[in-house]
Amino acid sequence: MQESPIRVLVFGSTGTGKTSLCNTLTGEHQRVSNSANGVTFQSSTFAPFKYKGSDVIVVDTIGLNESDKGTVSSGDAITALINLLKESKKGYNLLIQVMRMPRITKDVVNNYKFFYDVVSQRKIPIVLVVTGCENEEPMSKWVVENKAAFSTNELEYSEILATCFAVGGRFESIFSGLRNESKELVIDAIGKFSTLSPVTLYKDEFQFIRVLKRSWNWFCDTAKLNWHINILKDIMKILMSMGMSEPEARKKADEL
Repeated sequence: MQESPIRVLVFGSTGTGKTSLCNTLTGEHQRVSNSANGVTFQSSTFAPFKYKGSDVIVVDTIGLNESDKGTVSSGDAITALINLLKESKKGYNLLIQVMRMPRITKDVVNNYKFFYDVVSQRKIPIVLVVTGCENEEPMSKWVVENKAAFSTNELEYSEILATCFAVGGRFESIFSGLRNESKELVIDAIGKFSTLSPVTLYKDEFQFIRVLKRSWNWFCDTAKLNWHINILKDIMKILMSMGMSEPEARKKADEL
């Protein structure tokens, strides 16, 4: 029997339809941003919705964007990553990556590696939601035709879903039906692939630092940024941001 709540992390680049997906699942109306200049790792949590008696909590995070390399400061990015990891303290039952067809970009591969390989270390199941499939007949056509491309890029998912989460305009009457169909596909995948209880990313301050350092330094290496965490004062600042006093943070940092 599924324990409550089910926690789902939705990630991907800006403009892929993540927020529209989350709005459709939860019934909320959070603002959709098509800007490619969002703060890396910025996240928001949606109000729970019910699935077979269990609360489903969806956390939406921007993830990695090519354009962020030149537009996001190290302070903004690491603060957002710390907040995301704090939000992730209770763990997740499922990861949902969102990409927009028609091609598998470098951002898609990097987001997969970051969240699935580096942050969760492949301990949490992952599903891919491909948006923008409304012009395909059937919607799954592009996914079927591009299975080999996913294998070539070493992308392995529990399931790949072809969806439409477009909203508004003169085709809204068509979009609404496709959104409902897509919503059911995603909810079915949440029920099918979520772990029975959330998989935690860390259990204490020591593990928090390990996850943060591993994730941040991988991001810096990938983005070719000289922002690595490797000195005492950085660790102290992180621990103090978690609510520790300066003496406590210094003692913990010394131990680490």
